[in-house]
Amino acid sequence: MLDEDAKSAIGVPHPSGRAAMRMLEKEGFAYEGYVDIFDGGPTMLARTDQVRSVANAVTSVISSIEGKGGAPSLVATGRLNDYRCCYGEVHLGEEGIAIDAATADALDVAGGDEVTVIDR
Repeated sequence: MLDEDAKSAIGVPHPSGRAAMRMLEKEGFAYEGYVDIFDGGPTMLARTDQVRSVANAVTSVISSIEGKGGAPSLVATGRLNDYRCCYGEVHLGEEGIAIDAATADALDVAGGDEVTVIDR
């Protein structure tokens, strides 16, 4: 019932969405033939445990809060209603995770609290 132009566009990302699709592919998502029912574009799928950010996440206790200079990372704490996440500087050590003071303030955490870190 669709003309050839419409058929050839199904499952193809809009030019403005190609960068987002590449980002998802780098994280482990793939196009498996499913399309969005509203715009006909590709629907990206992934197994949660194969998403790079999930697979490489490190959860540990905050061992110290120190100055800047650590690795740029996403730092998260809490679950559901009290979930918080921000971009900060992190040192991963044998004793735990050291984060910068601004990150600790943004997340409202202190030494001994648990956080999850994803390097960027």
